[in-house]
Amino acid sequence: MRTDEMRDFDCESSDIPPFTWEQDLPEVSVGGGNCDIPGFSNLQIQAAVERVAALGGGIVRLSPGVFKMRDSLHLRTNVLVRGAGPETVLKKEPMKKSRLIAFMGYGHRAFDVAEPDLFEPGDGVLVSSAATGGFLDTVATLVRKEGATWIMDRPACMDYSNSQAGCVRTLFPLVEASQVRNAVLEDLVLDGNSSENEMLNGCRGGAFYAYRSCGVIVRKVNAVNFSGDGFSFQTCKDVQIDSCSAESCSGHGFHPGSGSARCAVRRSSARKCGECGLFYCLKVRDTVVEDCVFEGNRSHGLLVWARDDDNTNRKLTIRHNGGCGISFMDTPPGQESSRQTFEECVLEENAARDGNAEIFLIGGGSGIRLIRNKIVRRPGIPAILVARGMPRFENVMNEITPAGPDAIVNQT
Repeated sequence: MRTDEMRDFDCESSDIPPFTWEQDLPEVSVGGGNCDIPGFSNLQIQAAVERVAALGGGIVRLSPGVFKMRDSLHLRTNVLVRGAGPETVLKKEPMKKSRLIAFMGYGHRAFDVAEPDLFEPGDGVLVSSAATGGFLDTVATLVRKEGATWIMDRPACMDYSNSQAGCVRTLFPLVEASQVRNAVLEDLVLDGNSSENEMLNGCRGGAFYAYRSCGVIVRKVNAVNFSGDGFSFQTCKDVQIDSCSAESCSGHGFHPGSGSARCAVRRSSARKCGECGLFYCLKVRDTVVEDCVFEGNRSHGLLVWARDDDNTNRKLTIRHNGGCGISFMDTPPGQESSRQTFEECVLEENAARDGNAEIFLIGGGSGIRLIRNKIVRRPGIPAILVARGMPRFENVMNEITPAGPDAIVNQT
């Protein structure tokens, strides 16, 4: 990971001044008609965001229309970006790609590619190779070209070798909240244009992506057709996702991960995504997921990975997913996820493709609670499958249809 990413970012510092959205705030409008900043691209939106951020915070209003995104919209502290509902669309431009023709080292900002004239200043890019992935890839913005060499605004977080299929692609989150506080995004559509873009790993992006940020709120935002996750937030605190949807994204619908804490996903849905509806990644804690729908996704409805503790999941509807409705991963000792509650959820006919149960308990985590859930299972598919090595779990007032001796299979 880059050294600048490791610098202190204290979400709970006592010297952070209070900020409320009720105060009289500057506003800047962007788009068509009589907007303050006319135009329909990420450049106009970013100009408005930087203007109100320089004033200490404020509101950016986007008109109806399709905004062409050549780079992320970078949210700033104390800035609210508000669209006009489904008529405001941030749409990813088609991907451009060229291979590295020289080694690019950790911390470097310059690179050389086979087709330098493909790119333009201001393009958002992903630098990667066959030997990297996830947090080892670099997402940055091109700032200038010197001959055939391009310069990025951020240093590379890894070595990239031309001998290991190193390449540069214009892939990036449509909206990024990196090391900010108290930013808000609401009332718009994020269109990933997946037919003209390759996959972006969820550790480095998503249609919406937050990294090392606090108090970020996303409301009434629909992520569609993104080649990657719909909503990904990594190493964040107090992120609130409310009344949002991820549909036909090729990654996970929602991806909380990498030590995120005290977050919430409410009244939201993930449908027809290429991976899971929601994926609890590494060490997600004290998080609430409630009143959500995970439906028709290729893999599990909800998947729990490693060291994800003290999370509450209630009133979820999980149905017709290819994998399990709810699944844990088989983790080694010391990596278990513990104290997970699933309460008043409805699970219906999951395991449509390759899942082995409606609820699969594996990985050795303790304190698992299943309370007042309604489970409608497919023929021959257990409602609850308990793998060897699992400790006792709480099984209270769960309604299983059809009932029978194979409804709960305990392999311990």
